[in-house]
Amino acid sequence: MPQNNNETIMTLLVYPQDRKQAEILTELFREMKVRFEYDDISYEEIDRAFEKGMRDIAEGNFFTHEEVMAEADAILSGKVTTD
Repeated sequence: MPQNNNETIMTLLVYPQDRKQAEILTELFREMKVRFEYDDISYEEIDRAFEKGMRDIAEGNFFTHEEVMAEADAILSGKVTTD
């Protein structure tokens, strides 16, 4: 969470080509004092997740932007709980 109003949070997905590139990027983020998190998952897992996502899209198993925004509005207004 932001510690003050001058802090920005963003999500950046990075898929390094190999372990060496991952080490270089990790060191770069540390030198820049960028707070970051990472998961050390295999390329096979990434490929499986990508393929599943593509199948879901092809089969229509996804929410539209409008549906997501309507649900977010309902949650924020207290009409729906996330429990």
